Amino acid sequence: MDSSIGDGNKVTSLDISFDGGFMLSGYKSGQIALWDLVGYKLIKVVNDLHKTDVINAKIYFMDE
Repeated sequence: MDSSIGDGNKVTSLDISFDGGFMLSGYKSGQIALWDLVGYKLIKVVNDLHKTDVINAKIYFMDE
């Protein structure tokens, strides 16, 4: 995983899933990260998603 998350990289947006199990965070650097709030771990980081701040992040639940 990218160790620069949190090292001077300011959080600019957050969303927590309806069940409280996941959090999506967006950063000033254009990164987003998906967190497992039950297992207390970082699941995935997407680097360079945007060239500017991520100002909105949303988790959608899709019932199949």
